Amino acid sequence: MNKTSLSGLALTGLGILCLILGNTKFDKTEEVFRVGDFHASATVPKTYPAFRYLGMASIGGGIVLLFLGFKQRPN
Repeated sequence: MNKTSLSGLALTGLGILCLILGNTKFDKTEEVFRVGDFHASATVPKTYPAFRYLGMASIGGGIVLLFLGFKQRPN
């Protein structure tokens, strides 16, 4: 295996790992209402699919690198 194929394989593995991890979850404090000096806030759980997008991009780039690596035969 040449370096291009090896880096494509590593990038594809990283993408699969990111897809397994799934979503990023965090809590966000939002202000519900405010009247004068009185205000009420609530903690709301938010989910962002950051690892899903990163995983799909990594798998796509890894597959491209794998094809380029197999196309370039070492002499």
